Amino acid sequence: MKHIRVILAIFIIAILAISTVDSAPGTPVRTLIKIGAINYGSAAPGNSEPVTIMVDVLSTAYPQGICGLDKSNFKIEVPTHGFGYTAIAIKNVLGISSTAVGSPITCSYGVQIAPGIFQGKQYKWANSPGAFNLYYFKGLNQIAVATFNLKMYAN
Repeated sequence: MKHIRVILAIFIIAILAISTVDSAPGTPVRTLIKIGAINYGSAAPGNSEPVTIMVDVLSTAYPQGICGLDKSNFKIEVPTHGFGYTAIAIKNVLGISSTAVGSPITCSYGVQIAPGIFQGKQYKWANSPGAFNLYYFKGLNQIAVATFNLKMYAN
């Protein structure tokens, strides 16, 4: 039992040391994109209705989330084209923030994606799974990337 307490104490000290170093001046800011729920809504194979992906952009400087982002801060791409998708586009980015009294401030986004447009023709969702990369940009600099899967199947 004494060994378990010692190991636990060392573990807690290590976590505190890492968090202290992470917040020290001059420490690089680490940023990540956290993919949340995916709302398919009325999107289905054969149509081009948007899918909404809930996203949080978190960093060591802003652990509650980075607020005030818009469509210009995000880019999406299909990493491989072998599963039916040739293009994908961000249609809209909906800012969702919670500032209710007594609750922590959070900034989340609903990133609405749809099949891309090619020579004036709208692509349609394919009846297959697909992997996508979502990028967060600050100005022209790519800061973070997250990969997520969509499973689009006909009912």
